[in-house]
Amino acid sequence: MRLDLELPKFSYCGFYDWKLFYLSSSGDMHSISKIIAPKAKVESIQAVQGRFIVLPSSSHSLQIHEIFVDQQAAKMDQDGRFLNNRGSFEKVKENIGNFLIKLGTKSMESTVFT
Repeated sequence: MRLDLELPKFSYCGFYDWKLFYLSSSGDMHSISKIIAPKAKVESIQAVQGRFIVLPSSSHSLQIHEIFVDQQAAKMDQDGRFLNNRGSFEKVKENIGNFLIKLGTKSMESTVFT
């Protein structure tokens, strides 16, 4: 199944989470789910949802890098499929120097953090 949506222009920058659902004839809301078959051949069911990240129009000339906070110093289960302990902003802060080196930036002076 394919669903196409035309989105309006966003008025404000930010994170916009979305999730597809339907209303039953009794008026109850139910998430629309999809079946995922990963490489391990174990099927799982996930809600159809996501996030839009809206940046200012002036950011088109910037080089933006996303850091996945949950994965910083996280601990995985034995199979390596699930996070037992998530990362934190504190871990990102501790490792920011490593990120800058990987990006080829040697100092914090040329990097803007908000």
